[in-house]
Amino acid sequence: MLDNKALEVQPSSGSARKHAITVRRRWFGVGILLVAVVLILSLTLTLAGGSSSSPEEQDSSLEVSQEKALSVDQSVLAQSVNTFGTRVLDQIAAENNNSPSIDAIFLSPWGITHALSMLHEGASPESEARKQLQHVVFNIQNGGSASNTAIRTATKALSSAIISGSNDINLTVSDANSAWVSPSFQLLDSYVDALKEYYLAEARPLTSAAEVNSWVESATRGKITNLIDEPTAASASLILVNAIYFKGLWEAPFNVEETTRQPFYLTQGDGGTVDVPLMYLQYKRGSSVQAARYKASEIDCIAVKLDYKMEGQDYYALLAMPEGALSSSGNGGLALQSSGVNYISALSSCRASILASLGSASESQNVDSVENGTSSSGSGAGEIIEGEGGLEWISVGHPDMDTAKIYLPRFEVDYSTSLAPALASIGLSSIFTPGNFGGIAQNGGDLAVSDVLHKVYVKVDEQGTEAAAATGIVMVTSMPLEPPKELVVRFDRPFMFSVVNKKTGLALFVGEVYKPEEWEE
Repeated sequence: MLDNKALEVQPSSGSARKHAITVRRRWFGVGILLVAVVLILSLTLTLAGGSSSSPEEQDSSLEVSQEKALSVDQSVLAQSVNTFGTRVLDQIAAENNNSPSIDAIFLSPWGITHALSMLHEGASPESEARKQLQHVVFNIQNGGSASNTAIRTATKALSSAIISGSNDINLTVSDANSAWVSPSFQLLDSYVDALKEYYLAEARPLTSAAEVNSWVESATRGKITNLIDEPTAASASLILVNAIYFKGLWEAPFNVEETTRQPFYLTQGDGGTVDVPLMYLQYKRGSSVQAARYKASEIDCIAVKLDYKMEGQDYYALLAMPEGALSSSGNGGLALQSSGVNYISALSSCRASILASLGSASESQNVDSVENGTSSSGSGAGEIIEGEGGLEWISVGHPDMDTAKIYLPRFEVDYSTSLAPALASIGLSSIFTPGNFGGIAQNGGDLAVSDVLHKVYVKVDEQGTEAAAATGIVMVTSMPLEPPKELVVRFDRPFMFSVVNKKTGLALFVGEVYKPEEWEE
């Protein structure tokens, strides 16, 4: 038995296949999250010609009859994106089950959605690809007749919301799109105009991989390089790219001098531990840290929110994991001692539940509305904060939590993968077959997606975060934090890490860290 607990309550005392994870030099800067998504479309050898009419001409009746099929409310789209991201992450985790070489998995659900939105723009109205995109990505249940206008409006509004007011000295968010067209391929003017108007994506000539990689490198402030190779660029007819950059300082930074090397419990192989740099900070009354305990499929979970520094506090880091003592499982790795459940399965349940709870009502209300109806936009001291699917978030200063001590590994991840197998498995198989994209080009019927590449860089340290970047929703039952006074949470085992937009509930990035990467001194 491994006698450790993720949550302690004490008396008050005053890459595997197509994956790559690399180690970078130690740097005490702000945290970064970056992501790039590439959709590669190629002409097939079939001779079936696509329609030359624009998507608007093909779909005019549908825009009138189905205008209400998708709400343009940002939180509604955010919930759909979070659910979609959970499904993709579940599938990738399943594909790499028990792989000893995978130290982390990270995705940007929004980055993937934004790229697929540009693809949806060119899907023929009655095509299977369009129906699948609307059902799987946007959670439209009627099989593909929803208005293009509604999806465009919602996507553009949400993109604007996540970058609104974020570009200052403490927090920066950017969300950029581009389209790269082979010289031998001619896009419809209507598709070019739609990309520019609704996705701010300029159509550019595709002459080399170097040009695409240079654009991505610039959009991610140099954090993501060499996204595609020359053979891929040479064979592509059209490449759609989304790049997201996030850089934020903690509202309450960790003290570098308090960081020490401590054991981190592994799920890989036969389990065991590895020493990692574990950051530490004690939060007192008036700080913005919040914690909640909840059940997910009978698994006891704990979640913590750590705000990023920004006027209005529009973003926070969300961390979650199963709690309780650990033991070695029968086939190696970790299990929860109380139930014998495989730890990674338990982590997936905790992650899926907490993501499903985001945006269940207006996120600004969820986070800022207090039980007695007053606002917690000030210090937040001593309040119970309701929202997010019934979870009860308790802030420092509440009678049940006088202080909070958080231990979090410092980590850096450089992760890349092909999303094609996962997307096909969750219901998007038709985008990989020809005959679906007559709204892109006159010969768009010959187009099919050949690959979907995804690359994410994440760095979390004492100062902040820098990043470029299951099907069914598990009901969440809140459990109050037990008194007395002092909450100690140690993320000394695999955990979920996400960056969430407070106003919309959108999980901009989400991943699972199985083994924090070592830092080079």
